[in-house]
Amino acid sequence: MTRHSSIRLIVIAIVAACVVLPGSAGSGSEECTTLVAAGLATPSGGPILWKNRDTGTLSNKVILVTEHPYSFLALVDADDTAGRAAWAGINAVGFAIANSASYNLPTPAGELQEQEGVVMAEALRTCRTVGDLEQMIVRRQGKRLGVRTNFFAIDAAGGAVIIETHNHGYTRYDASAFPMLRLPNTNFSRSGAENDGSGYLRFDRENQILRTVPDGRLDAETIFRDFARDLSHPLLRHPSREEWKRLPADTPYWIHSNYTIDRPSTASVVVIQGVKPGQDPMRSTMWVALGEPVTTVAVPLWVAAGVPPDEVWQGKDAPISIEASRLKGVLRPLKARERAEYMDLTRLDNAAGTGWLPGLLALEHGIIAETETLLGKNPSPAELAAHQKSMAGRAYATLKGIAPPSRTGSSQDSVPASLAAPALAEAVALQQQKKHQEALTALAKAVAIDPANADASLLSCRSLAALRRHEEAIAACTESLRLRPDQEEVLRDRGHYYLNLGQTEPGLADLVRAVALSPRDRGVYYHLGLAYYLQGDFANAAKAYDGCVLNSGDDTSRVECQTWLLPSLLRSGRKVDAQRLLASVSAAPMDGHPGNYLDRLLLFKGARTEAEVAAAMTAEGPLSEASVGYTIGIWHLLNGRASRAREYFTRAVASNYPTAWGYRAAAAELKRLDGGAAQK
Repeated sequence: MTRHSSIRLIVIAIVAACVVLPGSAGSGSEECTTLVAAGLATPSGGPILWKNRDTGTLSNKVILVTEHPYSFLALVDADDTAGRAAWAGINAVGFAIANSASYNLPTPAGELQEQEGVVMAEALRTCRTVGDLEQMIVRRQGKRLGVRTNFFAIDAAGGAVIIETHNHGYTRYDASAFPMLRLPNTNFSRSGAENDGSGYLRFDRENQILRTVPDGRLDAETIFRDFARDLSHPLLRHPSREEWKRLPADTPYWIHSNYTIDRPSTASVVVIQGVKPGQDPMRSTMWVALGEPVTTVAVPLWVAAGVPPDEVWQGKDAPISIEASRLKGVLRPLKARERAEYMDLTRLDNAAGTGWLPGLLALEHGIIAETETLLGKNPSPAELAAHQKSMAGRAYATLKGIAPPSRTGSSQDSVPASLAAPALAEAVALQQQKKHQEALTALAKAVAIDPANADASLLSCRSLAALRRHEEAIAACTESLRLRPDQEEVLRDRGHYYLNLGQTEPGLADLVRAVALSPRDRGVYYHLGLAYYLQGDFANAAKAYDGCVLNSGDDTSRVECQTWLLPSLLRSGRKVDAQRLLASVSAAPMDGHPGNYLDRLLLFKGARTEAEVAAAMTAEGPLSEASVGYTIGIWHLLNGRASRAREYFTRAVASNYPTAWGYRAAAAELKRLDGGAAQK
């Protein structure tokens, strides 16, 4: 499987399942800090995955496993030269996986255990998508599966999930369904036993840091700098990095770090930056830092580049791992279990400037910047190989050159986020099943635990809106913004719900702020265009719907934007663009409500008659009566038949379905007609 082995992983996995005793495939105590985020949470637009690997096996490597159907890069224990157990990795088609052990999932006595690494190696060999991983878990359910873990996975199609898995069940969560599009985790499962498991303090700290990251700005450098190397505690005050610079260089400053994100058992860090859907998955980057995070430097690796640089895999222990271990001995000179949990902060930074961390951060910043420049030039596999070799060599030389001098002689939340996390996850699952009243019950529990939880308020806002309780929804969104200002998704949703109530001015204000914060969100553009349209500002409506079309991922989404873009173009004098749009419209049928939107385009194109479109007016009750009524009315209006238009606008308003956009648009048209200011 590597260049030294030809045994196939599937054979290894089967043999392991047949003969490995419980615990034999494990890798010491696995307590990791992890995160997965959807593409819209990152500047690149591709999903991202992070793992701080906490383990009893402190010497790690990265190897290339040459396999069929997919070769892959794998983070492995230093003595695993075949890639039999992968603890994180990415394959040739952009599928990536990592895990964190879960200690509140079932573990029946007498069943196989600690096979997570074997399962991940099999997934890297065989899976193209996160859906493939889910199906693999379904196929392997049973006492021989041997896992109780949280699998984190991303793929080249934009998938980003956690699948909480044990021998007899699993629960999948998609990052895109959660507020801020990102899912942190440690060593408990949201679907597991409440108040069981471990890692709650690290989870709480991880959430504190996440709140400081602006929407859409989560990237590899931020994760390595602010998350992976974090030495703060969610309950106790530790000095900040700025305060380290004022510490005397000749006097140790000890902190207890067993419950921080960077901790004594952290053996390596992996951050995998996926690609946007449609990009070449071979450009997915696996960033790896071997050793405790504050003692090492991240380097980029690619499957397409072939065998990784010697510095991350050659020898009994990888050269970078050796140097990081040397620095760790200086940072943590006290031995024995409890004493080893303390580190001397002045080794990282101090008033004399003799700490090594600022230099490592500067080097890493340069490596990341040079890598981003290279990727922007569409590099060949040979160029990727040369770059990863150069970066690994630079990292190793810097670490080896560090000679520490010898010695003689943010405000914190009152309620930990982990307490409310299970209730929030339950609410998201209920929302996905459209059980919004039950979701509100779960969210009320979350708010009772943590009244300052902005995510609970946002999710409540969405369920209230789904129940058409829009005034209450707006109040809940407003509370979320009070707790955490400038959330793009909350501004988008509140703006949407203002429009549902016919309150165009505050809706427009929210949506203008939202598009400035997140210029890639289709939903923002859709509702921003509608706000302008209802106000009669058709030029700006057309600009917004241009953005809506540009950010739509499928034909249905595009048609939903184009159905409002067309009249906006016609009414703002862009008739050539309107004709070009109509020429691109296909008559291929669409089911449900999108079909009503398609009919509007086809009616203007001349591919549908008024009678054919009107036949669908009662198909969905009041909703279609409002939508189809507006469609035919605007067609008449823009063709100079104001009296006929009025008939249909009146019928749309008579639907008494005020949350329908057709109702709101028809009401606006009648107001303009009555005022003599109808625009054609």
